[in-house]
Amino acid sequence: MITFKKYLFIFLLLLILIPGIQQRFPFFDPAPLNGSFHLAEVPSFSWSTWFSGDFQTKFEKGLEPTIGFHNSFVRLNNQINYSLFNFASARNVIVGKDHCLYEEYYITSTLGNDYVNEDSIKAKIEKIKFVQDELERRGKHLLILLAPSKASYFPEFIPDRYHPEIKKTTNYNILCKLLGNSRLNYIDFNSYFLKLKKTSPYPLFSKQGTHWSYYG
Repeated sequence: MITFKKYLFIFLLLLILIPGIQQRFPFFDPAPLNGSFHLAEVPSFSWSTWFSGDFQTKFEKGLEPTIGFHNSFVRLNNQINYSLFNFASARNVIVGKDHCLYEEYYITSTLGNDYVNEDSIKAKIEKIKFVQDELERRGKHLLILLAPSKASYFPEFIPDRYHPEIKKTTNYNILCKLLGNSRLNYIDFNSYFLKLKKTSPYPLFSKQGTHWSYYG
């Protein structure tokens, strides 16, 4: 029993020490993390930031990515969350049906949960029309682009907890109606992607990406 405890203690001690050893004397070269993120810098010491607590907070954020096997542990944690708990560790990313990924605000917008009101949208269009007219007087042109939304492109994979079956007025619907009567220059890529959905030879949106594809 004592021998088991001794070996267990040594094993746990090694688990604690190995990341520090890897950090100081790297004996593996893990692949870097991909994606969009910002690496915080280790701050310079000052007594004012020390006593305010800012130094400790910023130092921890700057030190964390340099810890041994940090990238591998991040990958492992993300994979466990996704494979076992159907949870995406990326910020604001939702795992939908059939493992389709969404950014949550696209779902919110597509379902009309962020609807403002028609008067507010009309006021914004009037301001944009004023800008377009002023630019045209100076020989320049303004073109409004309505970007495609993955949630409107793949509504069939939106999780049931968002109640996609409930139809509401959306900012997009009102915007399209008002733009059609505004004489504004615009292109509606959202409706265009929907028209191409069944005939496109390649995916305009991939299920595992939150943005439109390179082809799209």
